[in-house]
Amino acid sequence: MQQKLITFAVPCYNSAAYMRHCVETLLSAGEQAEIILVDDGSVKDDTPAICDEYAQKDKRIRVLHQKNAGLSMARNAGLDICTGDYITFVDSDDALHIDFVARLLAACEDNSAEIAIADFKKAAVAEYLPKIAAPLENKPVRVVDGHEANMMLYRRPEWVRMITAWGKLYRRKVFACERFPIIKLHEDEALVYKLLYRCQKVALVDELLYFYTDNPDSMMANRLQMACRD
Repeated sequence: MQQKLITFAVPCYNSAAYMRHCVETLLSAGEQAEIILVDDGSVKDDTPAICDEYAQKDKRIRVLHQKNAGLSMARNAGLDICTGDYITFVDSDDALHIDFVARLLAACEDNSAEIAIADFKKAAVAEYLPKIAAPLENKPVRVVDGHEANMMLYRRPEWVRMITAWGKLYRRKVFACERFPIIKLHEDEALVYKLLYRCQKVALVDELLYFYTDNPDSMMANRLQMACRD
């Protein structure tokens, strides 16, 4: 398979306690990686300094510092400067299995799919670290069209992995005319359904390749607090 440049767009917000684990799993993706760390106005910890530290150490990493604008603006900032053939979004307190890129890229390339979707596991860092290099079962890839992918948004237990921005590998062209809406909550739902619907093929990779951390200081928790104050 011809090598493809993969862009990792990583919104970072007060995640110093977690983001080293995250970034290290991205660096394991190989030389064909572009990692964009978007510091969304972090002020409570050393997140900005950690971003700059990694950029100085590794040429694959680019850093954007912006005033706090929220998750949508942070992801859009990454989209606006990315150069990869494929794009994936990773929250800075989460982590990827070592085979995340290889499995999802193969699913797209082998099936001419526009989006590949991994399964995920919600866990604490201590739980998932031993699993990020664990052998996988090599389950067959399921391929559906955009209409069927949209129907899966309403089916349990599939709907969570379908609706989130993270846990997916996108061909860059699907974002040619799209960006995340500037809203405080559910920005994933407001965009992902449109991206899926327009796809001729969506590849479902039924392996636990994305590790989601339940972090009380995350951008999601911050958005919930802001929404409750309005």
